[in-house]
Amino acid sequence: MKLNGLVEEGEHKSLLEYIYNLEKLDSKLTPALEEFKQELLLATRVSEKDFPENCIRLNSIVDLDTPFGIMKVQLVLPKDSKSTQKRISVFSPMGVSLFAFCKGEEVDILFPNGNQIVKIAKVTN
Repeated sequence: MKLNGLVEEGEHKSLLEYIYNLEKLDSKLTPALEEFKQELLLATRVSEKDFPENCIRLNSIVDLDTPFGIMKVQLVLPKDSKSTQKRISVFSPMGVSLFAFCKGEEVDILFPNGNQIVKIAKVTN
């Protein structure tokens, strides 16, 4: 996973606080979450008004062109995730893979049957 490098300032702060609180509860993060934290620490923070409309952030609704057809998901905080509503946690393997990428980019995502390359077809913020 590699963030594109742009994260909205408020979300940057919220996500790092969330991760730090997880560390306090369970001092060891999963390898994916630890890598996500390191990527966030290196990311470029941009203001709300300067954040590109076609890039994925918290609460984005994303249309993915997958080998299985179009899949629509929304990226949310863990407390708001509901798989039946396709609301996925930003800290899930798919959420971590998608966060900060933009429309038109291809992303390697871990599905239950293995890794697949998907294309970000649409981002709604």
